[in-house]
Amino acid sequence: MNGEGQGAVPPVLLRIVQIVSFLFAAFGGFLANIAPPEEASPGFAVGLASFLSLCVLLYIAAISKDLPPRKHKRRWLVAAGIAFAGSVGFAAWYSTLLLHHTFRYPSETSPERYVAGTEMTSAARDYAQANPGRSTTAIVKDFGGLERRESVWTASSIALATQLLTGAYVGLVVCFAATIFCLTEGVLSARGSAPPG
Repeated sequence: MNGEGQGAVPPVLLRIVQIVSFLFAAFGGFLANIAPPEEASPGFAVGLASFLSLCVLLYIAAISKDLPPRKHKRRWLVAAGIAFAGSVGFAAWYSTLLLHHTFRYPSETSPERYVAGTEMTSAARDYAQANPGRSTTAIVKDFGGLERRESVWTASSIALATQLLTGAYVGLVVCFAATIFCLTEGVLSARGSAPPG
């Protein structure tokens, strides 16, 4: 037990490092670019998603070694399909949340997004109904700008929108990572049942 573990890196750990490195090299920029707006603490969301993705990979690696190769391949390909469906669902939910619960400021073409609430105040709702052509950005300006955002949406609904954005983003990244990890297990198991050497 002493002699084997000291010099060589275990094959499972080496594969984990390779997959994680590939995932974040290939998709890291994309995953960071679609993170929730700055005020929603995207660093927390990205970090949590990365940590949970690593946990998923370790879990997959731990249970895959005990499965017979043929069953292993089939089960992980089915799991990849389920994870992919989860990715599609979370992607649709997250894009809907971005569309309805964020807004650009100071103009509608600005790159910066900010969190909007899930429920308007009664004054803002009446104003929006009386001015149906006004964009969300324009309504925020009309109510005094970013500093007065809580006169457009309730504080609790802004907090709820932030939580929903973070949850949907984390779910999307974890399902996306799980899809890749399960496919990797399925592909590697298809290469043969011989233990790595």
